[in-house]
Amino acid sequence: MHTFRPLLAALALTALAALTTPAAATDFRLDNAVVVGSGDEIAITRLPLVTAGGAIVYVDVTLALTAGSGTTLSLVPGSLKTTRSVTLDAGALTPGRYRVHGASPVLVMRLIGPTLGAGNRPMWSLIGESVGQQMNFYAGNFAGHPLQARLQKAGITWAGQAFGSTSRNTSFDGWYFDERQLVAIQPLGRGVALTSWSYKGVDSKAPLRTVTLLPCDAVCK
Repeated sequence: MHTFRPLLAALALTALAALTTPAAATDFRLDNAVVVGSGDEIAITRLPLVTAGGAIVYVDVTLALTAGSGTTLSLVPGSLKTTRSVTLDAGALTPGRYRVHGASPVLVMRLIGPTLGAGNRPMWSLIGESVGQQMNFYAGNFAGHPLQARLQKAGITWAGQAFGSTSRNTSFDGWYFDERQLVAIQPLGRGVALTSWSYKGVDSKAPLRTVTLLPCDAVCK
């Protein structure tokens, strides 16, 4: 635990060097990135790199760690990968931590993205911190959408949302999400609206329920 954050900072510097020339970027802001770990892998989304001229360049970083002697950690050779982050449109979703409005006890979700998903589409992931749930959402037109067949079959024409599906059965705020349930997200002020489009395995052409996610700090009360 004592060596983890300095290691992340060192790895971020390595990512900076791997993506740009030393003259192009001089600093980074790890505290402004979204860092998620699973198993021995770490994903850093939208890591801001600061150029010599003060401009900000965002990159996505993935890496794997291995345990050494004592409390030391080291980078798995060849695991560090960096790519330019997908450009965010004005008024788009904002990555970060969100709490499910009205849920008791507090349910916290982490919104990750955008990254490049299937068909090079912007993809957002909503991952539960206190529940084992992950939802992947794909933005853009319905034509060529990974869920195009389901959207067309249900007769959905609602634009302006990123559609996806759930990974497992979960209960949010008294609403039960089935595995592979059709869901969508869109900005709602500073928060996020999560809508459900399925009931008992049948997709609907209109949203059936909306759950509001509100941005929260480290405490998330």
